[in-house]
Amino acid sequence: MKLTVICLLFFVLFNAKNATAQKEKKQKDTVYYLLDTTSVPINDRMFEISEEAGKKVYVLQCRCYPWEMNPVFFSRPHKDGDTRHISTIDFQRLKKITLVQLIDIAFEYGKDKIDKTDFYFIEPSEDKFKVMKTYLLQSRKPRGKTITIETIKPSN
Repeated sequence: MKLTVICLLFFVLFNAKNATAQKEKKQKDTVYYLLDTTSVPINDRMFEISEEAGKKVYVLQCRCYPWEMNPVFFSRPHKDGDTRHISTIDFQRLKKITLVQLIDIAFEYGKDKIDKTDFYFIEPSEDKFKVMKTYLLQSRKPRGKTITIETIKPSN
């Protein structure tokens, strides 16, 4: 009897925890940002884009993260469902955010460490648009200065 009650309590608590996690997951906002570097002069670009280990890395040059760091977004183009192509008509239907809004969201995430937004970057690709799910890296406190101690040899 005690075993049945314990199992029943465990089952109820486990399902309640899963329901809460799914509810939190559903409450994420989805934002789309048009990252069109080709229409911005090189000296005025806010993003530094690189590719590392199969991931595209987007560094927003604003020093608006804690500790005056730059927010870093990354995408995994080889992961199923993270990249898709859409038509111009579908692109026009999307509600896109501005760079200022993107910075505000990144700043709040860096400050509060609450992941409540799904980010999608849109890049022009020939006559279509490429939509990539991106992830914002959590800010980390930089390491302090490293002190090295050298052994002083007595001079003769």
